[in-house]
Amino acid sequence: MRLTIGGHNRRHCPVLIPVTCDCATCSVQIGNYRLVGQRLQLPCGNNYVCCILPEGEAGNSYDVICGDAGEVASEVALTDDGAGRVAVTIGVEPFTVYHYAGSGNRPYCYPVLGPGGVQMTRSYPMIPDLPEESKDHPHQRSLWTAFGDVNGIDDWAEVEPGSAFIVHRGFSVLESGPVFGRLVEQLDWISVDGVKVMGEEREIIFYNTPADHRLLDWSVSLRASYGPVRLGDTKEGGILSVRVNCRMEGTRGGFIENGCGGIGEAECWGKPAPWCDYSGTVEGTHAGIAVFDWHENPGYPTNWHVRDYGLMTANIFGQSYFHNSPLYNGDRVIQAGASLDFRYRVFIHGGNAKQGGVGERYLDFAFPPQTSGE
Repeated sequence: MRLTIGGHNRRHCPVLIPVTCDCATCSVQIGNYRLVGQRLQLPCGNNYVCCILPEGEAGNSYDVICGDAGEVASEVALTDDGAGRVAVTIGVEPFTVYHYAGSGNRPYCYPVLGPGGVQMTRSYPMIPDLPEESKDHPHQRSLWTAFGDVNGIDDWAEVEPGSAFIVHRGFSVLESGPVFGRLVEQLDWISVDGVKVMGEEREIIFYNTPADHRLLDWSVSLRASYGPVRLGDTKEGGILSVRVNCRMEGTRGGFIENGCGGIGEAECWGKPAPWCDYSGTVEGTHAGIAVFDWHENPGYPTNWHVRDYGLMTANIFGQSYFHNSPLYNGDRVIQAGASLDFRYRVFIHGGNAKQGGVGERYLDFAFPPQTSGE
């Protein structure tokens, strides 16, 4: 089997290698690198091992040899406390906690740690009384999924009357491993009166990469399990949303940039782009967080509801707002029994988008190295 790097240099790049063995982990030789591979079954039913390629030079290809890795220490650990929280640790370093029940109207990740252990997302409202913390929009909890018009129901706001809920129903997968940790969660979107409006399956994969190069994949399958669903034209929402640390806000010297060269809110808000990045200085560390839009997502490239006050969301729906014209309509209907599927990658890096290589890492996501032969 050969691995072709493609036309772009790679760095800490997840690579999928098709396998027919039943090993949970493999030893994978790629060129001069001997890597650990962890088995991953994709929704299509195909079996792969996933490994992290530290580096790969554009234009090169390498022989790939797989073998049994034997016992491998778990490096990405997911620990469910049974009270609504899954702690994610990479090596010996805490990375995030996934709050699936017990606080707020819907699940979210908090804290989200970056280079040097700095906090990349806002602490309010989880910690309500921190000095100098922005206290607007209490529903914007760190890193989360929500949307403001689901059959007319508001599943974006939290404290306003009529605010709805996304309710955890259970994990079908909760695994730790040397290459990634992974959860697959079943949820229901319900009204304030407890009526089920929409189902969801959510998958989050946390990769074993360095603290200045954290990667996670966030996939959402919105399912019309209880009848047709209309996702309405509104800017109030994001299938993946980030509220950055207050010290990174554009109003405090932070920097917004998108994958089409847009700079700042004026050039990025409402504009379509394959990725968007928010960076700034937190506790003396210059760092950023980017969201990548998968090229097979509905409406790709997504529009970005990104604000100087610290919000960044991927939102394909709010077309009349983004174009400031009623001639545009972003409504989408999911027919009963069907689904609308989204996939994103979050990249946490040192420096701004250029210094962190955000454009190059987006290409790792969109056009990863390919295998050929057997």
